[in-house]
Amino acid sequence: MHRINRNFTQLPKYKPTLTRVKNSSVLSKIEIDVLERWLWYFIKNYETKEEVDFCLKLLDAYLNDDQQILHIGEVDKTDRQLILEFITSSFKNYRQKLFESEFNTCAHMGNVTTSGSEGYHRGLKKAALGPRPDDDLCVAARKIVDLANVREDEKSKKAASDANSTFGKADDRERTVREFSTFCNDKLSAESVFSDDYLQFHAAEDTFLVKCNYAKVDFDLDRELGMSIDEINKLFDNEDSASKEEELEGTEMKKLDKLKVRLLGNRTSVTTEYRTMLHESMKYIIPRFERTRVVKLVRMSDGTWVLVCSCHLLKTRRYACRHVYRVLRRHPNLSDANVRWQNGYCQHYGRNDELTDAYMNLRAAELPGIIVTND
Repeated sequence: MHRINRNFTQLPKYKPTLTRVKNSSVLSKIEIDVLERWLWYFIKNYETKEEVDFCLKLLDAYLNDDQQILHIGEVDKTDRQLILEFITSSFKNYRQKLFESEFNTCAHMGNVTTSGSEGYHRGLKKAALGPRPDDDLCVAARKIVDLANVREDEKSKKAASDANSTFGKADDRERTVREFSTFCNDKLSAESVFSDDYLQFHAAEDTFLVKCNYAKVDFDLDRELGMSIDEINKLFDNEDSASKEEELEGTEMKKLDKLKVRLLGNRTSVTTEYRTMLHESMKYIIPRFERTRVVKLVRMSDGTWVLVCSCHLLKTRRYACRHVYRVLRRHPNLSDANVRWQNGYCQHYGRNDELTDAYMNLRAAELPGIIVTND
């Protein structure tokens, strides 16, 4: 998302300040990294307007906290005000365009933009036969259409290749639907696997409650740090000014330097210990919501039974969610995703009139849930 990765962390107005704070100490780096990820939570994780409003108030209070007693690392007030300025002027005022909670009833496939679309736009501008700045509008449109036709042919070849390919692992093959694209198979397989981490309660004849088993999910994340966070805090609590650093004994300074190197690794990656610290800090700072999904068995007018989940995944991504798989206890099949995810859709839509009409009818008959068969 450009709003965070380009307009905040990489913009000359903010980047020097963020870099300076991150380089001041490990805990200050964690503080900034957590704040950046908190912004992503607004975009990707908060599902309702009430959740967003509540967490914006918490974020505002957190950044305006001058005492910072409960913070992971200290950030100077001037620097915090600069972060607040970005949030106020360039982030929360654009919530209708940024936050998934604002458009969770339409199909957006989980992304406002992707590296694929960015690459396609760049390819249009740099293609030898692509539009030029001095082209007439009709000429530019014709060139774009010609390039789009070439791309559609490439997509058809890719769809044909996906349809004839097989997954290497036996478990992947069990969760694979040959008619779906590789991308859709990966997503459905992941949802099917994640369903094992959920608990189910049969609340009524036609209603199931599904909830994440947090004890099971968090088990692997609470691994040993090698050096506890409390010990790290003791070393870095005295690092809030250059004058205090000068007062530290030489042996303590060496400990700090070694710790920074060990935790932060090189400039292109960080260590497992740092990632663990960051994850634990995120759980401590970023508000998360514990949700219980309601999965209901609904009979359609034509007699078809479907499972409808209260989450928005089917509406927004057009494929089945983990909560439904927890109830169904089966691997994915062809009825678990929208017809647009089928390889044949990419191959034949717009090229074969008969098949195009058939796909349009399937799209028009889209169900609100996942079909439940006799099996």
